[in-house]
Amino acid sequence: MPSQVTSQVWPSNEQFTSQVWPWNKQKEYRESTSTVNGVLLKDIDPIFPDLHIGVEGVKHAYVWTFNRINPVDGSISHGSFTTCATATENTKADNDKYISMANEVGEAVRDALRDTESEWAPECRTGWNVQAMKRAETAAFDAFVQSDPERYSHVGLSEARKITMFNVERYFATMDDSSHRETVAGMVLVKDDDVSDSEFLSQKPHLEAEI
Repeated sequence: MPSQVTSQVWPSNEQFTSQVWPWNKQKEYRESTSTVNGVLLKDIDPIFPDLHIGVEGVKHAYVWTFNRINPVDGSISHGSFTTCATATENTKADNDKYISMANEVGEAVRDALRDTESEWAPECRTGWNVQAMKRAETAAFDAFVQSDPERYSHVGLSEARKITMFNVERYFATMDDSSHRETVAGMVLVKDDDVSDSEFLSQKPHLEAEI
């Protein structure tokens, strides 16, 4: 089970687009959900003061998100990717278990943001910030985790920097099945053939992304 990458883009409202950028042809919501060719390794790093942690305590897996409103055309975007905190130390079975949990949580947040756009998007566009979207994201995360806490309490929600999200998306756009790259945006990429049910890979270094 590989890490998952999600991208969502809500276009500018029609009135803004027609008045300010009449040549802007993007008028429909866009969404994509894909997987990288392995499990990304990333844990919480307390040295980054701007790191937002949506839950308390260290988790086995994380959903990392980045939200922004385009200052030029008012479009709103949400990106996310999933990681395991100890992917190089886990068995393949453990990696599959934890990343599948994170992927399910990420999908739930994605769906909730799509379905509740009318509740948070107007405030984002009026204030030219994504605070309302972040609140909706956190609420969706909390609600889904509480729907089955025994399973999803292993997953945390955190915020990534723009450059990290960009590099993850760029890797996905250029990767192929034969790629032997070992890091993505500074994160170790653990592939299926790197782990087995009986062997641990604790000798691999823990590389942190610049988030």
